[in-house]
Amino acid sequence: MVCTVATVTAVAFKPRASTYKLMFDGTLIISFIDAAKKELVWQGTGVRTLDQDATSEQREKNIGDAVKGIMAKYPPVVKKK
Repeated sequence: MVCTVATVTAVAFKPRASTYKLMFDGTLIISFIDAAKKELVWQGTGVRTLDQDATSEQREKNIGDAVKGIMAKYPPVVKKK
């Protein structure tokens, strides 16, 4: 079973004395859970600043790229003793 959760947080910064820009960071979490044992098997995360001006097609591509980046770390490398 794959469970995904996305969170968005807002961060404001002040580059100049009279200008503010609001930035949104998004976190995508992919969790693999052993349904029989009800245990987390593996979890990967990706974080990036979200482009508020992106089209829906660009957003879909960004999500796909994030999933690919997270899944590139699966399966985890097992360290040999």
